[in-house]
Amino acid sequence: MTLFTKSITYAITRNTEAICRKANKQIHKTKLHLKLNATGVLIILNESVETLDPEVVAYRVSEFMNGKSRSIDHCLLIFESHLVVDQGSIIDPMLCITNGEPSHRSRRRLRKIMQAWASYNGQPYSEANYPTVDSMTYFPRRGP
Repeated sequence: MTLFTKSITYAITRNTEAICRKANKQIHKTKLHLKLNATGVLIILNESVETLDPEVVAYRVSEFMNGKSRSIDHCLLIFESHLVVDQGSIIDPMLCITNGEPSHRSRRRLRKIMQAWASYNGQPYSEANYPTVDSMTYFPRRGP
């Protein structure tokens, strides 16, 4: 990523990092207060802001989560603002970014959340593991 591209990406997604920072602090305080060894999950929903490209937001969230020790173990990004073609279906993309190795229990619970969201929106649920988020082609909901 060039310096120019990186500075544009940071400017566009500055709010995304602020959301992550605030959620990380809330999850950390909750775990301490309740004396829990729980899984921290952040869900970010983008209903309509088409300028926030899923690939760019995922990059910024991933960068935040992998920077140092975080209380956020998983971040689920749901984009109703964009569509993606997956296995012949046009669907709302849901991206799950994981910090470290997820437990089977947390993976199952996240999968149930994603399945319920897809069902709520009348869409099929399909799961695919892509090496990078730029492996998929996103386009704004209003058309390619």
